[in-house]
Amino acid sequence: MKSKFSSDIETLKELMYDEAYDAKFAADLARRRCPSSAAGRLMRIAREENCHLRKLQAEYYILTGTKYQPCVANVNIPCNFLDALRELYHSEAKDAEIYLDAAAATADPRLSELYNCLSAEESEHANEIACLIANLMCNS
Repeated sequence: MKSKFSSDIETLKELMYDEAYDAKFAADLARRRCPSSAAGRLMRIAREENCHLRKLQAEYYILTGTKYQPCVANVNIPCNFLDALRELYHSEAKDAEIYLDAAAATADPRLSELYNCLSAEESEHANEIACLIANLMCNS
């Protein structure tokens, strides 16, 4: 028999993987040759993605009593820096929508509140990356 939380648990696992992937993508991209202003912003986004991951891990632990660490061995980052930023932008925008869907799907008010908050933060990341793309295109 499945737990009444099994859907929430699976959702948390998927969201944790997405956060771990985006954190690694942003950090790896920041370590490439790119403008220092972009590197600093990308590292901050990576840290914030890791913070999102920790919040999701805490909720997973509360529900299951076990720890979960998603494994992201490698990420496929486009060679062109602007293409990579574009991919990261789309990932952040998509994650914002996924969080809204997850908030609507859960019966747990605590998870719903967290998902709505993380959706807003992912939208902020997407907007920040869009501004970064615009700035880089204006300076080329």
